[in-house]
Amino acid sequence: LTTLRPFTGVASNVDEFVAQYEQWANANLIYILLVLALAAFGRVAMLILLLAPERPTVAEALKAGMFFAPIVILADLLAFVPFVFGMTLFIIPGLYVAGRLFLIETALVGERLRNPLAPLGVSWRITRGNGWRIALMLTVIFIGAYLVQTELGLAIGVVLTQLAGREAGDFAL
Repeated sequence: LTTLRPFTGVASNVDEFVAQYEQWANANLIYILLVLALAAFGRVAMLILLLAPERPTVAEALKAGMFFAPIVILADLLAFVPFVFGMTLFIIPGLYVAGRLFLIETALVGERLRNPLAPLGVSWRITRGNGWRIALMLTVIFIGAYLVQTELGLAIGVVLTQLAGREAGDFAL
Protein backbone atom coordinates (compact mmCIF):
# COMPACT_ATOMS: atom_id res chain seq x y z
CA LEU A 1 0.00 0.00 0.00
CA THR A 2 1.13 3.51 -0.70
CA THR A 3 1.19 6.30 1.84
CA LEU A 4 -2.08 8.17 2.24
CA ARG A 5 -1.67 11.66 0.80
CA PRO A 6 -3.67 14.66 2.06
CA PHE A 7 -5.68 16.68 -0.46
CA THR A 8 -4.65 20.32 -0.42
CA GLY A 9 -7.21 21.57 -2.96
CA VAL A 10 -5.30 24.79 -3.64
CA ALA A 11 -6.12 25.78 -7.21
CA SER A 12 -6.65 28.94 -9.21
CA ASN A 13 -9.60 27.59 -11.23
CA VAL A 14 -12.14 24.77 -11.27
CA ASP A 15 -10.35 22.71 -13.92
CA GLU A 16 -7.12 22.74 -11.92
CA PHE A 17 -9.03 21.77 -8.77
CA VAL A 18 -10.75 18.85 -10.54
CA ALA A 19 -7.42 17.66 -11.93
CA GLN A 20 -5.84 17.80 -8.47
CA TYR A 21 -8.79 15.96 -6.95
CA GLU A 22 -8.64 13.23 -9.61
CA GLN A 23 -4.92 12.83 -8.99
CA TRP A 24 -5.51 12.61 -5.23
CA ALA A 25 -8.40 10.13 -5.64
CA ASN A 26 -6.36 7.90 -7.95
CA ALA A 27 -3.40 7.93 -5.54
CA ASN A 28 -5.65 7.04 -2.58
CA LEU A 29 -8.22 4.82 -4.31
CA ILE A 30 -7.48 1.73 -2.22
CA TYR A 31 -8.02 3.70 1.00
CA ILE A 32 -11.21 5.29 -0.31
CA LEU A 33 -12.65 1.89 -1.26
CA LEU A 34 -11.58 0.41 2.07
CA VAL A 35 -13.30 3.19 4.02
CA LEU A 36 -16.47 2.82 1.93
CA ALA A 37 -16.53 -0.95 2.50
CA LEU A 38 -15.93 -0.60 6.24
CA ALA A 39 -18.62 2.09 6.50
CA ALA A 40 -21.12 -0.17 4.69
CA PHE A 41 -20.21 -3.03 7.01
CA GLY A 42 -20.71 -0.82 10.07
CA ARG A 43 -24.06 0.55 8.88
CA VAL A 44 -25.30 -2.97 8.14
CA ALA A 45 -24.19 -4.29 11.53
CA MET A 46 -26.00 -1.41 13.28
CA LEU A 47 -29.15 -2.00 11.24
CA ILE A 48 -29.05 -5.69 12.11
CA LEU A 49 -28.76 -4.82 15.81
CA LEU A 50 -31.74 -2.47 15.52
CA LEU A 51 -34.02 -4.42 13.17
CA ALA A 52 -33.45 -8.13 13.73
CA PRO A 53 -36.38 -9.62 15.64
CA GLU A 54 -34.18 -12.24 17.31
CA ARG A 55 -32.14 -9.47 19.05
CA PRO A 56 -28.65 -10.66 18.09
CA THR A 57 -25.52 -9.99 20.07
CA VAL A 58 -22.94 -7.59 18.70
CA ALA A 59 -20.80 -10.54 17.55
CA GLU A 60 -23.77 -12.09 15.72
CA ALA A 61 -24.62 -8.75 14.11
CA LEU A 62 -21.04 -8.33 12.94
CA LYS A 63 -21.04 -11.84 11.43
CA ALA A 64 -24.33 -11.18 9.66
CA GLY A 65 -23.01 -7.78 8.55
CA MET A 66 -20.15 -9.51 6.74
CA PHE A 67 -22.74 -11.35 4.66
CA PHE A 68 -24.98 -8.33 3.97
CA ALA A 69 -22.22 -5.74 3.36
CA PRO A 70 -21.47 -6.80 -0.26
CA ILE A 71 -25.19 -6.79 -1.08
CA VAL A 72 -25.55 -3.33 0.48
CA ILE A 73 -22.58 -2.03 -1.51
CA LEU A 74 -24.15 -3.33 -4.75
CA ALA A 75 -27.55 -1.86 -3.83
CA ASP A 76 -25.92 1.51 -3.04
CA LEU A 77 -24.12 1.46 -6.39
CA LEU A 78 -27.38 0.61 -8.17
CA ALA A 79 -29.13 3.50 -6.36
CA PHE A 80 -26.29 5.84 -7.29
CA VAL A 81 -27.10 5.54 -11.00
CA PRO A 82 -30.61 7.10 -10.88
CA PHE A 83 -29.38 9.63 -8.31
CA VAL A 84 -26.59 10.85 -10.62
CA PHE A 85 -28.98 10.87 -13.57
CA GLY A 86 -31.41 12.97 -11.54
CA MET A 87 -28.64 15.32 -10.40
CA THR A 88 -27.67 15.97 -14.02
CA LEU A 89 -31.24 17.15 -14.60
CA PHE A 90 -30.74 20.36 -12.59
CA ILE A 91 -30.27 18.86 -9.10
CA ILE A 92 -33.96 18.86 -8.02
CA PRO A 93 -34.81 15.44 -9.55
CA GLY A 94 -31.66 14.01 -7.95
CA LEU A 95 -32.76 15.24 -4.54
CA TYR A 96 -36.17 13.61 -5.05
CA VAL A 97 -34.56 10.31 -6.07
CA ALA A 98 -32.29 10.49 -2.99
CA GLY A 99 -35.38 10.97 -0.82
CA ARG A 100 -37.19 8.04 -2.39
CA LEU A 101 -34.18 5.68 -2.22
CA PHE A 102 -33.07 6.74 1.26
CA LEU A 103 -34.30 3.53 2.89
CA ILE A 104 -32.61 0.96 0.64
CA GLU A 105 -30.20 -0.26 3.31
CA THR A 106 -32.93 -0.39 5.94
CA ALA A 107 -35.22 -2.28 3.55
CA LEU A 108 -32.48 -4.73 2.60
CA VAL A 109 -31.64 -5.59 6.21
CA GLY A 110 -35.15 -5.28 7.66
CA GLU A 111 -36.73 -7.56 5.08
CA ARG A 112 -33.64 -9.78 4.73
CA LEU A 113 -33.45 -9.32 0.99
CA ARG A 114 -30.72 -11.07 -0.95
CA ASN A 115 -31.17 -9.36 -4.31
CA PRO A 116 -29.48 -5.92 -4.44
CA LEU A 117 -32.20 -4.63 -6.80
CA ALA A 118 -35.09 -5.51 -4.48
CA PRO A 119 -34.51 -2.83 -1.82
CA LEU A 120 -34.72 -0.09 -4.45
CA GLY A 121 -38.33 -1.04 -5.14
CA VAL A 122 -39.10 -1.50 -1.45
CA SER A 123 -37.65 1.92 -0.57
CA TRP A 124 -39.56 3.52 -3.45
CA ARG A 125 -42.79 1.95 -2.16
CA ILE A 126 -42.21 2.82 1.51
CA THR A 127 -41.35 6.47 0.83
CA ARG A 128 -44.37 7.07 -1.42
CA GLY A 129 -45.78 10.50 -0.62
CA ASN A 130 -42.72 11.47 1.44
CA GLY A 131 -39.96 11.80 -1.17
CA TRP A 132 -39.82 15.61 -1.01
CA ARG A 133 -39.96 15.66 2.80
CA ILE A 134 -37.08 13.21 3.06
CA ALA A 135 -35.12 15.11 0.39
CA LEU A 136 -35.62 18.37 2.32
CA MET A 137 -34.53 16.69 5.57
CA LEU A 138 -31.41 15.28 3.87
CA THR A 139 -30.61 18.69 2.37
CA VAL A 140 -30.92 20.45 5.75
CA ILE A 141 -28.75 17.81 7.43
CA PHE A 142 -26.16 18.00 4.62
CA ILE A 143 -25.97 21.80 4.74
CA GLY A 144 -25.76 21.79 8.54
CA ALA A 145 -23.03 19.15 8.54
CA TYR A 146 -21.14 21.06 5.84
CA LEU A 147 -21.28 24.29 7.84
CA VAL A 148 -20.17 22.58 11.06
CA GLN A 149 -17.35 20.78 9.24
CA THR A 150 -16.19 23.99 7.57
CA GLU A 151 -16.21 26.01 10.78
CA LEU A 152 -14.53 23.24 12.78
CA GLY A 153 -11.89 22.81 10.07
CA LEU A 154 -11.18 26.54 10.06
CA ALA A 155 -10.95 26.69 13.86
CA ILE A 156 -8.67 23.66 14.04
CA GLY A 157 -6.60 25.03 11.15
CA VAL A 158 -6.09 28.37 12.93
CA VAL A 159 -5.10 26.65 16.18
CA LEU A 160 -2.72 24.24 14.42
CA THR A 161 -1.20 27.11 12.43
CA GLN A 162 -0.48 28.95 15.67
CA LEU A 163 0.86 25.87 17.46
CA ALA A 164 2.70 23.96 14.75
CA GLY A 165 3.11 26.25 11.74
CA ARG A 166 1.49 26.85 8.39
CA GLU A 167 1.90 23.31 7.00
CA ALA A 168 0.00 21.77 9.93
CA GLY A 169 -2.77 24.36 9.56
CA ASP A 170 -3.03 23.75 5.81
CA PHE A 171 -3.30 20.00 6.47
CA ALA A 172 -6.32 20.59 8.76
CA LEU A 173 -8.05 22.68 6.15
